[in-house]
Amino acid sequence: MKLLIADDQQSLHTFLNTMMNWETLGIREVRHTYDGRETLQAVREYKPHLLILDIRMPFMSGLDMLKELQDLPTKPRTIILSAHDEFEYARDALHLNVDQYMLKPVDLTLLQTAIEGLTEQIRHNYQKVLAREFGKWVHSRALHAEVVEAMNEAFRVLQIDHYVLLEVRGECPPENLPTDWITNQDSVASFNHYRKSPDGYACLLGLSADVSDDELLVLVNRLWAYWRKMYPNGQLSIGMSRKAQDPSAMLLGLQQSEEASSAFFYSSEPVNAYTGESFASSWNLSEFHRYEKGFEEKISYAYHVEAIVELSGELFQDFRRRRLHPEKVYALLLQYLYAIGHANRCSDLKWSETEEISIDFLRRFRTADDLEAMFVHWIRSLGNRQEQAQGWNETIKQVKQYVQLHYGEDVSLQAISQKFSIDRFQLSRWFKQECQMNYWSFVMQVRMEKAAEMLADTSLKNSVIAEATGFVDESHFSRVFKKYYKMTPKQYRQALDSSS
Repeated sequence: MKLLIADDQQSLHTFLNTMMNWETLGIREVRHTYDGRETLQAVREYKPHLLILDIRMPFMSGLDMLKELQDLPTKPRTIILSAHDEFEYARDALHLNVDQYMLKPVDLTLLQTAIEGLTEQIRHNYQKVLAREFGKWVHSRALHAEVVEAMNEAFRVLQIDHYVLLEVRGECPPENLPTDWITNQDSVASFNHYRKSPDGYACLLGLSADVSDDELLVLVNRLWAYWRKMYPNGQLSIGMSRKAQDPSAMLLGLQQSEEASSAFFYSSEPVNAYTGESFASSWNLSEFHRYEKGFEEKISYAYHVEAIVELSGELFQDFRRRRLHPEKVYALLLQYLYAIGHANRCSDLKWSETEEISIDFLRRFRTADDLEAMFVHWIRSLGNRQEQAQGWNETIKQVKQYVQLHYGEDVSLQAISQKFSIDRFQLSRWFKQECQMNYWSFVMQVRMEKAAEMLADTSLKNSVIAEATGFVDESHFSRVFKKYYKMTPKQYRQALDSSS
């Protein structure tokens, strides 16, 4: 933080430099001016954060000098030291947004208290500046010159010597971010975060001293533990970049933190520091087709669950051995899931009755172990459905045989579901899936074919045939028959007689 002392008395400058410990107040630079014009120029060029100002100085008074500074976008916080206890001076100082008006001789205790209060306010303002600029940068990923300049200034004021970027992932609400806790730790100057996704934060950890890599890793692990204690249900992980000093290097740091965070996929360690070890991004076509063909063969010929699980284990071992990037793993696994679903004639790929499997769904499984467990669970569930389908196939076969024998009786969906002790909605769904037609369409088909046989082979009246095939009256039977064969029962008989 920068301080400018403006007074025409050399003795005051000497006195303050001797009696005040500027560094403990967070002030690293102190400059001195001795008249109004020199002070005006110094404020414009030096841009101090704090100004201690005398009112009566040569060439230009302190108040006139302040009036000249009103056009500045950022003005220093100002303490006036005056030998004149006059209301007009105090009133004018108030209009010029002076923070403190103190009388000479200087009361060091009051002056120190005033400076402590103002430096705290300045730090708080620069914390907000840093948070704003950091959020804007993470959102846009564009480090413009003015952003770098604003961050550099904030670094100087907040005494940030080094920084690391953290990529925090997991379900954690913003109110549980341990900002107060981390900023109270030794060597920590600031902590800013920006929510970049529903379950991800980019964090800037500013350090006031050059701590070792081991000490930094311990600190971030403590941060993770504190965070986890506050939100025990969230699967939290932190990726940490290498240390840096220049804000212009933040884009590299962000990439490093993201890469380190992705290491959680294989390591399952909650905190991972960037090591420079890269992920593999390629999966050659022959490898892809080898597993795809393997899954399809094991499903098409016979759905042998354990054989498919064994192949899945080989697949994930390959992922781990090659250290394939998690995003590539998610994309490949989705393709294999669709290949399995297609081979199993499963048109809708679902995890549950309501939840479809997509790339975003797969990303919920943040470690290779969890993703493999999900994959195996899905395969076993599909196997159970396969067995269930085979049981249904036998049931449908029995239902069809029953209808073909008892077509003249009550063979409504309700009656058949009660007879076979099955749910009528499931019966309807499985019947259509197995036979490619609605259940009642099948009943009408059987009845019409039996009616046609009776018309051809007997001389029974239409009313008798109608009753024998399950129709309430002859007129209804005739309408249905005509709709099915495009001719009435009488025309059907005549057509048969003429052909014979």
